[in-house]
Amino acid sequence: MRRTLAALFDDYDDAATAVRRLEDAGISYRDISIVSNAAGNSHIIPLGTTDDAVAGAGAGATIGAAFGGGAGLLAGLGMVTIPGFGPMIAAGWLAAAAAGVTAGAAAGGLVGLLVGTGVNDEEAHVYSEALRRGGTIVMARIEADRYEDAQAILAQSRAVDIAERGKSYMESGWSRFEDSAGPRAPAEIGPERGLHGRTAQLPSNPLIDSSRVEGTGVYDRNGTHIGAVKRLMIDKVTGRIAYVVMSFGGFLGVGGDRHVIPWDALTYDTHLQGYRTSITEDQVRGAPAFYRDPNWDWSDRERERELHDHYGVKYYWGG
Repeated sequence: MRRTLAALFDDYDDAATAVRRLEDAGISYRDISIVSNAAGNSHIIPLGTTDDAVAGAGAGATIGAAFGGGAGLLAGLGMVTIPGFGPMIAAGWLAAAAAGVTAGAAAGGLVGLLVGTGVNDEEAHVYSEALRRGGTIVMARIEADRYEDAQAILAQSRAVDIAERGKSYMESGWSRFEDSAGPRAPAEIGPERGLHGRTAQLPSNPLIDSSRVEGTGVYDRNGTHIGAVKRLMIDKVTGRIAYVVMSFGGFLGVGGDRHVIPWDALTYDTHLQGYRTSITEDQVRGAPAFYRDPNWDWSDRERERELHDHYGVKYYWGG
């Protein structure tokens, strides 16, 4: 007997990692599906291949499942537009079904699809709202004796606690997904904010485990996803977070996964459930190169001042 497992991810890269791990564990790509909000993942270029896993997906849907076996689900990512959501990057069986959702029935259609796979109604609304806000859904059809192993794989890949996310939405006044709200535009996601930790509203729990900070999405001024937190650098004496190591994922042509940014260049955004920053491509490209040396002595305060001055943020040590 097979059961369907669903997981929500704020960061597409985490979702992609989960898909690869499921495949590595021996779960067929034909039993896995991924649907991700394209507005928040513009750096991903779907290849637009197709095969019988998505046959009958609907007119205009190009959502491949793989190159024909062995390449994996992500090799066949394509684009599909779901009424009420806008463009999605997707592949697999859920993507094929979602592509058939008709205008005027988006809420009932997608929520109904999720409920039909075994997701309870309350969680189905949270998944749908999270997708509208820029998230990614991964689903897999799993043999019962492997269900717990698959759950562990998704949790290790930084899947969101769906109950906590639903609680967070409701505390902000949300009650259920409504297709009439339409796709979530970047300007709608959250208000413009300054730097240095100022937010319009405190999260319900002001503390967060460091393992959950790592992997959290980072967004530009317009609310477009540009990368993720890879790890934190903490001052051993004061215990204060000094820097964040970011992966930009191709943001504005900036690649690589070792870009050290002063922590105060990020502001937590409760609407995005991630960090907002005003740093620009020119700032990243023109940053002092010394910090990329893994053997560099971070006790050189003058160099640290140079880095903070470059990004226009205050010194974390207060000097």
